[in-house]
Amino acid sequence: MTPDSPSARALHWRRALHLEPLPVESGWWAPRSRSDLPVTEGEDTLAAHNSIYYLLDAERPVNYWHRLASDDIHVLIEGGPVEYLLATDAGTIERHVLGTDLDAGEQPMVVCPAGTTKALRLMDPRGYALIGSVVTPGWAPDRVGFVAPTIPDEHRPVWLEPGTIAALTSPDTV
Repeated sequence: MTPDSPSARALHWRRALHLEPLPVESGWWAPRSRSDLPVTEGEDTLAAHNSIYYLLDAERPVNYWHRLASDDIHVLIEGGPVEYLLATDAGTIERHVLGTDLDAGEQPMVVCPAGTTKALRLMDPRGYALIGSVVTPGWAPDRVGFVAPTIPDEHRPVWLEPGTIAALTSPDTV
């Protein structure tokens, strides 16, 4: 493993940021900040935001399907690219690529709206991506769900390969 290899960079970030395995979703994470500003949503009082460091690498190249009740903004810090699939309750699905090659259609920030079911995966499973994630209002354990989306045939885009939905479903939720 050379010092500049994807594996070495991923290990560097895992150690430097004290990243731990993320249960069910997969990947590596560590908390970064939590707002002291309270916001009220329905009967819940939540932090205005929270942020985490999040990493995908060759050991954990997928972030499995999950849905947050809050907006989730992902910013690429280093590495990538990362494929994002965002599915709605209406049965539609979009594909975004988090990366730095703007000419190829990549974007350095991806916004995952509240209520969207999302899954991510490294486009090069031997690579890595360090991501900053900001959730607003702040994350709470009762505001996340782990269910793969259903995409009806009439909404299935041609780029969505058979088996992709199942491949991005956590074995911990089956």
